[in-house]
Amino acid sequence: MTVHVLEVFGEPISFGGQESFVFNNIKAMNLQGLKFDFLTPYYIDNENYSQFIKKIDGHLFSFNLGFNPGKSRLNIIKHFDSFLTDHFYDVIHIHSGSISVLGICAAIAKKHQINRIIVHSHMAGVNESFKHRILKKLINPIFKKCATDFCAPTKVAGNWQFGQSLTKNRLHIIKNGIDLSKFSYNHSVRIQMRKKLNISNETLLIGDVGRLTSDKNQMFLFEIFCELKRIQNNSKIILVGSGNKYKKELQSVAKKHHFDIDVIYTGNVNNVNDYMQAMDVFVFPSKFEGLGIVTIEAQSMGLPVIVSTRVPKDVKLTKKVKFLNLSDPPFKWANEIVQCNQHVRDTSEMTIRQAGYDIRETAEILRNLYIL
Repeated sequence: MTVHVLEVFGEPISFGGQESFVFNNIKAMNLQGLKFDFLTPYYIDNENYSQFIKKIDGHLFSFNLGFNPGKSRLNIIKHFDSFLTDHFYDVIHIHSGSISVLGICAAIAKKHQINRIIVHSHMAGVNESFKHRILKKLINPIFKKCATDFCAPTKVAGNWQFGQSLTKNRLHIIKNGIDLSKFSYNHSVRIQMRKKLNISNETLLIGDVGRLTSDKNQMFLFEIFCELKRIQNNSKIILVGSGNKYKKELQSVAKKHHFDIDVIYTGNVNNVNDYMQAMDVFVFPSKFEGLGIVTIEAQSMGLPVIVSTRVPKDVKLTKKVKFLNLSDPPFKWANEIVQCNQHVRDTSEMTIRQAGYDIRETAEILRNLYIL
């Protein structure tokens, strides 16, 4: 008997951590007895994922709606309802940082008598907004009635999104496993990438991975970089990710402070691991994270990691992680970067594996959730 699974994304299928989690786990999974389809109400612009879906004989569905984060998601209702009228699945796994999308899709899936409805939060805010508190009160009755399982990368993420009353006995902690064969320090690749990027051995290269957005807080990272240039002028910064509107704002600030020639924008890439090899220090001043899978990948590569206290403490798997407040002045972050750069670079693959972040283990946990 084949179990038909629909992976539903509440955001575009692009190059973010949420998509990476889903596709990397399925790539590492034993697919015997499972068939996957994928759906986003918005768009897909990751050709690698499109090709992978074809490779496993899956189908990709998109409603091509406009994606407006923070705005109402009610426009997905009629499209998803119509879709499930024509398509039946044994399992629907809903992924989103939006509690609205999770609730809407769970309710529609229940209406169409889907056996297993999994809602998966990939986001945790430190300070809950008034809007989120209201939405949680409105949507929690839907979760209680419609969802069979709740998933999150950490207990904190699960409680923040769904509330302890719902997650007490039904929360599955599914760690953001990574492919340790890819995220292991390789000195040869580091040399090749720095040569490709025109980075000398003496240059301090700090890096960040993620969508260029206000939530990821690259603007504060630029304030830090300003201070870093005063301490160590021979420094550069690399931003791996895209976001055209925010990128223009970043470029304007960099030009104003005369360090635009020291910023590398890679856009969306499928070899994030190679760019991480080139870095000296990984800096992640994010405002909100469910976990922050890129910090785990950076640690696996032996990079010193400086993160905001808004990122869950669960990310600290090695001694090379330092937490700083976003209220701390940029020069404090800059000084910490210089201090961290004195660490000897080596791989932390075994430490990451022992902590349960091997993609093969998390893929097996997901498989068991689907076939039970």
